[in-house]
Amino acid sequence: MGMTAKKQAGYVQDREIVDGVMMIRIAGVFTKETTPNICRQVKVSSGKHKIKGIILDFKGVTGVDSSAFACLISVMKDHLKKGLKVGAINLNKEAKAIVEVLRIKSVVCSYKCEETALKAMAKRGKNE
Repeated sequence: MGMTAKKQAGYVQDREIVDGVMMIRIAGVFTKETTPNICRQVKVSSGKHKIKGIILDFKGVTGVDSSAFACLISVMKDHLKKGLKVGAINLNKEAKAIVEVLRIKSVVCSYKCEETALKAMAKRGKNE
């Protein structure tokens, strides 16, 4: 993945709780250098509130590499073990390709939009 000097490093853009689900909007370019800080912020954000799930919104993400995505997957797996539902919305083509290559569809539940993700999170039972 080629990065130009104008591309911003990955960061958490916004966090909010919607219907008991932590929406974490991320943005910028995710590389193995920038992702650990993002993962830390996701863990801290989700640990501060009683929630039933987490949705990562990739709308502002302009680039991602597989090692960076692996870090996010690790955080998602930790949340699954705690009984939380996890999902992602607005995955770009690059992120979708990484999900396919790494064969992690069982961990990364990708939803069409925020409304669909929230409906899935509202359901009882296993991660959709």
